[in-house]
Amino acid sequence: MDCAEEVALLKRALGLLVGGENRLTFDILNAELIVESGPESVATEAIIEAVAPTGMRAEVWQGTTDSEHDSQF
Repeated sequence: MDCAEEVALLKRALGLLVGGENRLTFDILNAELIVESGPESVATEAIIEAVAPTGMRAEVWQGTTDSEHDSQF
């Protein structure tokens, strides 16, 4: 992810799945996406599968997050 067009694609692909675009945080400089957990959690595999048709690839980032319930890709 490196531009506004890719961010827009990801918002369309993931917005409904995760409970709204407001649950998505983008760090374009580091090519990272943080998915904030909501009342109903979404399986990591579901997010990875939803990203695939965009032509991008998602993988879980193996670092620390602000909340242990958030997913970072």
